[in-house]
Amino acid sequence: MNAEQLLNAAHEFGLAPVIGATGTVGVAGYLSGGGIGPLVSTFGLSSDYVRALEVVIADGTVQRVSWDENPDLYWAMRGAKGALGIITAVELELLDLPAVYGGALNFAACHAGDVVREWARWSAQLPEMATTSLALVNMPDDPYAPASLAGHFIASLRFATPTGKDDAEALLADIRQVAPPVVDTIGMMPYRNLSTAWGNAAGPAPVHQNQVLLTALTPETVESVLRAAGPDSGSGLVEVELRRLGGALARQPRHTSAFSHREHPYSLGITGILTGESSSTVASAQRLLAAVRPWSAEATMANFIDAVDATTVARSYDRHTLARLRDIAGKYDPAGVFTVAGELDLVRNRLELH
Repeated sequence: MNAEQLLNAAHEFGLAPVIGATGTVGVAGYLSGGGIGPLVSTFGLSSDYVRALEVVIADGTVQRVSWDENPDLYWAMRGAKGALGIITAVELELLDLPAVYGGALNFAACHAGDVVREWARWSAQLPEMATTSLALVNMPDDPYAPASLAGHFIASLRFATPTGKDDAEALLADIRQVAPPVVDTIGMMPYRNLSTAWGNAAGPAPVHQNQVLLTALTPETVESVLRAAGPDSGSGLVEVELRRLGGALARQPRHTSAFSHREHPYSLGITGILTGESSSTVASAQRLLAAVRPWSAEATMANFIDAVDATTVARSYDRHTLARLRDIAGKYDPAGVFTVAGELDLVRNRLELH
């Protein structure tokens, strides 16, 4: 089941899963990596809402895992991706949230610098009842893109809150004064429509993706991002997204998990389409990562990176979490049945902890 199918099924009952902003993503895979959704500052990590899982482990048996059944696997499967088993069923807590106020303000390239600078200041003061991100997007010239945006560079400010119009617009007042948007999709909408309003891809595509967590988003950080990925940068990337994190995400839930690095205030995500110019895409990504290195936490989240090698993937976890995952792997998968090239390697003595 993908996110769109889950959203539609829950909507029939006026309920909402805490899920991601891309409808084509599989629910089990998304939750196994933690899950950062469009209301993450308000409601926290998506996998914190998992009550129970059914998991096929290395010996071929199906195990039910929850806080009181196989609790070590329950802890591990919510964050370690597919390193310890295959999720075949999910029991998920839903919210009574039929509608939200949200969408995107899409600004022309000539206003991108001013919008990013103001967003950095504004987002730092935003209360946790709202979640926001800011994406620098080279819009594709295809039928999925609105006609007024297709083929253009834009700055897309994404916003969502469970509050009503008056409270939401009071929060948006400062950012609306920066520049007139080319397209404004913000308004009250069914919760299930939020991913469409945020402008996420209508279908899958071959991509290069990477992410780094930031210790701060300073004026110098912003200028570095604009030089490397702004409208005059010549970047070959399709999208560079700054996400404001914090709020509910930063708090540990009652039942902890293998998801790490909750404490960082911002993330920078990179997406490029792999075509005949894929070398240019990767080079643009590398230039951007180098530009923000002074503010990098040298950490990432497993759902937002290409699986390149075990050491890179291991940056999604702190040392304590990696050590505990290795111990659990020794119990459930000592032979490394679920060890896949490029993914997290939990077989003892294979993984170098840095």
